[in-house]
Amino acid sequence: MNTNLLEETYQQIDETMEPDRVNSIVTVWSLLVLVVLAFAYWLIWGFGNISSLFFIKVGLSSVGFIFVHELLHAFGYMLFGNASRKDIKFGVIWSQLMPYAHCKVPMKLKGYRIAVLLPLIVLGVFPTIYAFMTGSGYWAAIGIFMILGALGDVLIYWITRKYSGEEYVQDHPEKIGCIVYTPKGEQQ
Repeated sequence: MNTNLLEETYQQIDETMEPDRVNSIVTVWSLLVLVVLAFAYWLIWGFGNISSLFFIKVGLSSVGFIFVHELLHAFGYMLFGNASRKDIKFGVIWSQLMPYAHCKVPMKLKGYRIAVLLPLIVLGVFPTIYAFMTGSGYWAAIGIFMILGALGDVLIYWITRKYSGEEYVQDHPEKIGCIVYTPKGEQQ
């Protein structure tokens, strides 16, 4: 849907958060997730002999998976949000060494939510489940790291939980979060 048309018939609700607040929340969540998952893995499989080669392998793989994370967002925007490739901007915030995929057009919130959580599920949850089933320390480390890397996405999902999913939403072009469009006169 066209942004100008949305602005005429819908009210905009800013669902963004300040970076300091996001960092505080994600840090607490990260510690909890890391402790719970690492402890659970250790109880089942132990940690065995972890070598420096293991850390190099996980570190190098993680760099690649970070870019796959952003590609999955883009794929989700196109598949579930009906965005086209030209509607998606890729970039890197160099000061934070953080790549991103930004969708420049509004879409239904339910499609946006799937796109936001897609990397968590594909790169975090599935590898972690596989690791717990097989005892693969490599996939446990990758899965846990990718879950931690997706906690900002979980936070975006969390701040939109009060909406039905039928509203329109657009990635905020500069801030962490999104703009939700609800029909004028409808209260949230």
